[in-house]
Amino acid sequence: MKETGIGFRKKRKPTNFLDISFKGGVLEIPQIEVDEDTNILLRNLIALEQCRINGSTAAGDDDPITAYALFMSCIIDTAADVEILQLKGIIVSRLGNNEQVAQFFNRLCKEVVVDYDRCDISRVFKEVNEHRNSAWNALRADLNRTYFGDPRSSLSFMTTIWSLYIAVMQLVLAFLNSRRRG
Repeated sequence: MKETGIGFRKKRKPTNFLDISFKGGVLEIPQIEVDEDTNILLRNLIALEQCRINGSTAAGDDDPITAYALFMSCIIDTAADVEILQLKGIIVSRLGNNEQVAQFFNRLCKEVVVDYDRCDISRVFKEVNEHRNSAWNALRADLNRTYFGDPRSSLSFMTTIWSLYIAVMQLVLAFLNSRRRG
């Protein structure tokens, strides 16, 4: 997500845990504290939502807990993703390490069925995908992977740009100097 120019910010005054918004390339997400109790609670609530009676859920037409868990599993793949969200104040972890938090969210929605179109959060999914798929953001992602993927690549790219700048300045100064003489 970071490569495509998507930023993260802790939601200041969320109305509920699903008060997730996407504006100007920034996802605003309410803070969540992750510990062993969170794991048990979310798993039980997801199981409750998955127990359908006559094709509907006990909570209404959508599955808000399942949608939230699915959303978080989409933005968290690795310990590095968890670290970014911790630095932004979105995740407060009481688990051992960031890898455990990443595994927690990635395993939460295994074999879970959710209808994206009925979720309140589907709007955010669509906005993020539109942002990621725009030509400019795809180009920026490609540049980030190619030229800024590691420190050596970044340094090499910046050195090349600096050398090009120096060469152009030298050319301009030589041209101005020759016009002044002539």
